[in-house]
Amino acid sequence: MCKRCGAWCGSGRKYCKPCGELNKKELKESCLNTTKGESTYQRGHVSNRYAKIRYHARDAFEGIITKCQNCGYDKHVEMCHIKPVKAFPETATISEINDPKNIVGLCPNCHWEFDHGLLSLT
Repeated sequence: MCKRCGAWCGSGRKYCKPCGELNKKELKESCLNTTKGESTYQRGHVSNRYAKIRYHARDAFEGIITKCQNCGYDKHVEMCHIKPVKAFPETATISEINDPKNIVGLCPNCHWEFDHGLLSLT
């Protein structure tokens, strides 16, 4: 049974499809004002530290950024933060960190080169 509307939603599911989409939209909107310090899944786990921020960036720009803005590759594009997430203060919100001016779409190779100082974006 759906937790939101009480309709049958299948075994093991919490929400029916319409309620699940609505819940997902509400969660996205509520996370925009979450601060960097509050965005961790589990404190102390480095691999999860910025997972919500990265997830939001991928989700927000999916379908908008469709090719590498450096080389034009269009098979796989990653969202890259121009100013690194770790450079923001703990009080910065996810919407500030994932501002469109701070996000660029890069292929995996260009992203790695950018992160390691081998590629400069102008």
